[in-house]
Amino acid sequence: MVMFSHCQMHNQFCNMVILMHLRKQEMEQMVLFTQMKYKGHLSESPLGDWKTMLSAASLLETLVGLMA
Repeated sequence: MVMFSHCQMHNQFCNMVILMHLRKQEMEQMVLFTQMKYKGHLSESPLGDWKTMLSAASLLETLVGLMA
């Protein structure tokens, strides 16, 4: 049986929370991309549009972070 110290368990929990947060952001970006695609705001080249959406999302996230 493997015993974990309190610190190791805390670190694992923190890593799981961070991973879940990143997955949530990824899902939100995918939903936004799909909505824009469905409404006709994006062209038919999904790879280019996906890269554009990720760049825009990263820029927006940076701006929001600077304003906070």
